[in-house]
Order: sequence, then C-alpha cells, then structure tokens
Amino acid sequence: MTDIQAWLDQVGARLDAVRREPAQEDRDRDKESQAWSDLYEHAPTDLARAHHIITRMVRAAENHPDPCDEHPEGDVITCGWKSAYASVIWAMKGTHR
Repeated sequence: MTDIQAWLDQVGARLDAVRREPAQEDRDRDKESQAWSDLYEHAPTDLARAHHIITRMVRAAENHPDPCDEHPEGDVITCGWKSAYASVIWAMKGTHR
C-alpha cells in the first residue's frame, strides 16, 4: 500500500466515524465526541495535504494538451493517455519526471 493510499484510508475512517455520530444539534452538548475530535485534530494537516496533491495533479494535467483521438504512424505519443497517466502518478507521489 502506498503512503497516499494509507493516508486516504485514515481520512476515510475518520469521515466514516463522524458519519456514524448523531448530528451536532441532536447530541448532548456536554457529551464529547471522539470521532469529531479526531476529525478536527487532523483537519488542518489533511486539508493541506489534499490541497498539495490536487495542486500537483492540476499542474500535471495542464502540462498535457487536450486528449487527441489518433496519432499519425510513427508519431511519438505526446498527447496520449500513457504520458498523462504517468504525470498524474508522479504528481500524486510528489516526484518529478
């Protein structure tokens, strides 16, 4: 499992825990919610990391022209899906090509 997948699983678990909690207005005000506490505690780091990953993915996508339908014989595929896919993977992992 990749570092990003492990992090996504952790974020997903925190979100699932919060979804199982009663809504704020339906909860006893004095009762502390560990699920919400965990979500709040990790929110700044999670949001910063998500923003960073999305920004890298957008930059990777902007480095490619719009998808093309076909390539002339012998043409180096510069606008093909393999090149775009590789760029997105590198962006998610934080590496450069």
